[in-house]
Amino acid sequence: MNDVPSDPSEKTWWYRSPSGEIYGPYDDAEFDRYAGEGRFDPVGSLRHGEDPSPWESVDSVMSSRGAPSSSGARAEEAPKATPPLERPVESTTAVSSISRTAFILTALLPGVLLSIFGVHNLIAGYTGKGVTQLALSLVLVWGMGCVSVVLPPSICLSAVVWIGLLIWTIVEACTVTHDQQGRRFAG
Repeated sequence: MNDVPSDPSEKTWWYRSPSGEIYGPYDDAEFDRYAGEGRFDPVGSLRHGEDPSPWESVDSVMSSRGAPSSSGARAEEAPKATPPLERPVESTTAVSSISRTAFILTALLPGVLLSIFGVHNLIAGYTGKGVTQLALSLVLVWGMGCVSVVLPPSICLSAVVWIGLLIWTIVEACTVTHDQQGRRFAG
C-alpha cells in the first residue's frame, strides 16, 4: 500500500441517508465539519472511495477515525440529523421528476379524447414503446379512420387497433411505477 497522504482537496467521502439518498462527494475537511455538526444520521452509511468501496455504518466510521460516536455524544440532545448541504446524486431509490398522476393522465386523456397513444411512455423515457404506440395510433387509428371515408370497412380495423391500444395503455397506467431510468414516480 502507498502511505502517501492523499490530496486533501480530493473528494472521496459519500453519505447514504437511512432513506437511501446518496450525498457527496466530500473532501476530508467537509467530512470532519459535517461529522462535528452531527449531520450524519447514525443509522446512515458512509463510503470512502469510489462505487466498489463498501458502505459502513456511521458509528463504525466515526469510531475508527477517533471521532465521538454520533449516537453516544449527542444522545442526550437527540438532534434531528440533517443531510449535508450537497445535492444528492442519482441512486437506486431516487424519485423521478414525473408524478404518477401525470403519467396516468398522459396515458389516458390523449388516447381517449384524441386517439393518440404513447405520450405517457415518451415522457417517462420509454421511447421505443412510446414511438410504437404513437405510430400505431397515427397510422392505423387516424389513417384508417380517414380511409374509411372512401373504404367504409376500414373503420373496423381502426376500432380494433384503438381498443387494443387502449387496453395496452390501461395496463401500463396501472402497473408501471418507475421511469426508464428506474426512478420511482413522484407522489
